[in-house]
Amino acid sequence: MGVEHKNRDARPASSRQGQVDGSARRLDLTSAIRGGMFWNVLSFVMSQGASFVIFLIIASQLPPEVFGIVALASIFSDFVGSDGRYACMDAIMQCGRYDKRSLNSAFLAFLAFAVVFAAAMFAAAGPVGRLYGEPLIATFMPLFGVMILPVPWLAVMDALISRDLSFRQLTKRSIYGTLAGGAAGIVMAFSPWLVWALAAQRIVTLATTVFFEYRYTRWFPGLTVNWAMARNFAGRFLPLWVISAFGQIAPRFLLVFFGLRFDGFTIGLLRAANRIVESVQGPIINPIMGLWFPLMAKVRGNLEGERQVYRDLTHNVVLLAFPAFAGLILVADDVVSVFLPERYAGVAPLMRAVSLATMAAPIAWFSGVAMAALGLNRASLIYTGAGAIGCVCALLVAPKIDAPWLYLTTSIPTPLIAAVGVAVVNRRLQQSNLQYYAGLVPPVLATIAMVLGVWGLQHFLVGVGEVLRLGLCGVVGAAVYLGWLFIFHRPWLVERIKMLTGRDLSGRRHSKAPGELVAASGSNTAEA
Repeated sequence: MGVEHKNRDARPASSRQGQVDGSARRLDLTSAIRGGMFWNVLSFVMSQGASFVIFLIIASQLPPEVFGIVALASIFSDFVGSDGRYACMDAIMQCGRYDKRSLNSAFLAFLAFAVVFAAAMFAAAGPVGRLYGEPLIATFMPLFGVMILPVPWLAVMDALISRDLSFRQLTKRSIYGTLAGGAAGIVMAFSPWLVWALAAQRIVTLATTVFFEYRYTRWFPGLTVNWAMARNFAGRFLPLWVISAFGQIAPRFLLVFFGLRFDGFTIGLLRAANRIVESVQGPIINPIMGLWFPLMAKVRGNLEGERQVYRDLTHNVVLLAFPAFAGLILVADDVVSVFLPERYAGVAPLMRAVSLATMAAPIAWFSGVAMAALGLNRASLIYTGAGAIGCVCALLVAPKIDAPWLYLTTSIPTPLIAAVGVAVVNRRLQQSNLQYYAGLVPPVLATIAMVLGVWGLQHFLVGVGEVLRLGLCGVVGAAVYLGWLFIFHRPWLVERIKMLTGRDLSGRRHSKAPGELVAASGSNTAEA
């Protein structure tokens, strides 16, 4: 023992300091992941929970057709309002320049793109309304076109907040926007102008978000522009936007296809099914999706750090996603019966189809995002493009079948394409595919056990009230899932708990609290 102690002290100071710095970097990265996940999950639990309640209140007044019309009218605006916004934020973070001139250049380049898109929506409103035989589409489309004009300003402010890993501020923004927009939507739903409820909800949410982000960042666009920087931004933005758009083109094309093959009522049922699944998907998948670029930007070039981010984000989302979506499939009928009016009864089969298709999302979506976050923009573009083309082709060759089976048809190519994406990312990270898939075995087996347990319980509870049956299935499903992991895959579960909470199963603390971790990460960023 004495010799070992002496040898340890005899090492060069630089070597000892290097190991300490390396350990600190690993701790900071773990802290940043956990802190970001804490605030992002809180954001989506609060905002999605409130949004789901708001949806149920509005749905009690609106017929399904109105949801379908608004969904069709907003398809094109989402290409800029959602895909473009996050592509702009990611492009700014890739550039790594946050001075006034650089941000103005990015803003004006994106604004020019948004103006062209808004003008196209104005021009297409009439023809699209006539194509679907819904005059309200022609009314809503120009309004949604105007609403994309503030998006470039929001995207720049998003980048400033995300740069410092200020997830707490993003959480506040989401909650305030959801509550303000929801209040406006509910008021309109109970007024004589109820068809404008969903539009009012979007407008107020957007205005609240702009107000809050400006109050926090104090950033306002200016005229100081460097056109070389604007061209450089455009070169980064366009591939990222296409990647993001390709990732969402299949569900949007599906909505367009549904509008042509079915009626507005069926589209409204599909939108309601999507809304229920999104209320579960949001707190599970979306918070982690928002961590890829900020965290990868911190560890870029550090292979060990990149592996840790990829492994931890993927395993943590699978831990929650597999049982959640499998559970939705099992309890779809009871959920619809308990929460929605009788005219929405057709939502349950569509809800099962959407949940089953979404189970592959943690692998399929994360592969494309991971490629882009690792700087593999071209590979990500090819990957997401192949996924979109595969889903669209599957839809086009589908026979005349009912809506739920048609929806499932679009997801057939997803597992095959996702496997290719995983292989590309693992090759870039220099780790084996077997090692990656081995980390997914525990939640897969636990989900199978949960499905069998809940399915058996449902057959035993035939004739029991929907509310009681739904509650019992939820409790038993969670107990079986966590119990299986605790008994058969305890080391894997312990690692996930440490990652998410900083404590092991005995309650011993391993690092800082999530709020402190975010603050620490922010200070590190400022120092860097």
